[in-house]
Amino acid sequence: MRVHGMALKWHDCKLCDYRGKEKSDLSRHCLIEHGPRAKSCVTVGCDFKARTDKELARHKKEIHEKPVAKDDERWWPCVLPECTFCAPDENTLERHLIYFHNMQ
Repeated sequence: MRVHGMALKWHDCKLCDYRGKEKSDLSRHCLIEHGPRAKSCVTVGCDFKARTDKELARHKKEIHEKPVAKDDERWWPCVLPECTFCAPDENTLERHLIYFHNMQ
């Protein structure tokens, strides 16, 4: 691939099929996906991975914590009655519906 007349060197992961444009992209990928300290979300159906406990805690709070009450306006609950997912905003709910329930 060429960018502004210069050849772009891809940085390939040796453990999977990931390719990064920058060496730092590959380093971050390896740390999160293959590093010994990779921390995975334990929620069923969520493949989120974090580098730190703090980052994982923030993800859990923003994505998976439930509202205090169903009418809590700060949260967007999934429209399917069998799903307990609640999103912090409408865009996150739309992504959830598309990726987890194949709804568009």
